[in-house]
Amino acid sequence: MENNKISQQKIEQLAEKKLLGTISDEEDFILSEWLNQDVDGELDQPSKFTFIKKKILTKIQWELGWNRANPHAKNIWKIACAIIVVGISIIFYEKNTHKQPSILTIHQNNYEILLTTASGKKIELDSIKNSVVRQGRNYAVIAKNGTLIYQRKGKDGATFETNEIATPPGKSIQIVLSDGTKVWLNESSSISFPAVFNNDYREIKSSGEVYLEVAKVLNPKGKRVPFIVKSNNQSLSVLGTHFDVNAYDIQNTKTTLVEGKVEISSNQKKHLTLLPNQQAQVDVSGADMKKKEVDPFKLISWTKGYINFENASAQEVLNVVGRWYHVNLIIKNNKTNQTYSGKLNRNLPLTNTMEALRFMHINFEISKS
Repeated sequence: MENNKISQQKIEQLAEKKLLGTISDEEDFILSEWLNQDVDGELDQPSKFTFIKKKILTKIQWELGWNRANPHAKNIWKIACAIIVVGISIIFYEKNTHKQPSILTIHQNNYEILLTTASGKKIELDSIKNSVVRQGRNYAVIAKNGTLIYQRKGKDGATFETNEIATPPGKSIQIVLSDGTKVWLNESSSISFPAVFNNDYREIKSSGEVYLEVAKVLNPKGKRVPFIVKSNNQSLSVLGTHFDVNAYDIQNTKTTLVEGKVEISSNQKKHLTLLPNQQAQVDVSGADMKKKEVDPFKLISWTKGYINFENASAQEVLNVVGRWYHVNLIIKNNKTNQTYSGKLNRNLPLTNTMEALRFMHINFEISKS
């Protein structure tokens, strides 16, 4: 069945089944495919409002974790009229957003993503599109399709020039280092690294949150070159792997492994080994190290443009949202221990996200401090 041939009545039936939890796998696939289609022009105007409302409600269920076990699920139809105002703006926003900006800039503010060279020169990256950003003795820095690429030139040795890239709230960037390692730098984060790595050792320093897909590199003797990441109170060593380091909270640094193997050492000389689907947590002293099983793909959903939270308190949700939009959101009159799981689209304006939080029954206010 082609998605553009599905009738409005059929989609409405599937949407209701989705909300009730009675949808089959085949029907779920059909509805999922349709939700990714542009419905503009498919519907007659008189029924379009009702149709869009059902689409919004279905998307909200998926994005915010609405289900039959959710204590607020029974109220979902009661808030439909309120959600429609937010939802229509979401649909129009998504429909009119056809491509990503040159450097990934989601929330408009007056702060720039900055590249600081070894000499202290600061280069603003937001306005640079497809061009050469900087030339070094044996390397070039190129902005291409929203990614900053460090390209090694020739076979000369390492360049002991430390570069630093820092992101402000509401902005993130993807970087390719000189060895081919891919880096996703989240908002309010920084990373420092040599413009060109040497043949036997690779080390970077990070703050905030960074996701890395480390390239496997051999030295001239055929041995794998380790890759070291230092942040807060820990140092981790890998050979070639995919992992995320979240050091926003200096009291608790989290490392999540997607693929490969990671060896973590604290500043108290304690050690821990991570395998895929595990997360390590190291406290500020470095004395307490522990690990647990997690779903790593939920935790790295920020690289795909989402704010994800798993069994989070209301204040924890507000902290993550507030950091992205550079506002201080504080809990207001919260009398429950309700936790929240789901994801929010980071591409949306703050006003839309705030409405979504309210519909999740999170009461909050914006602090002026």
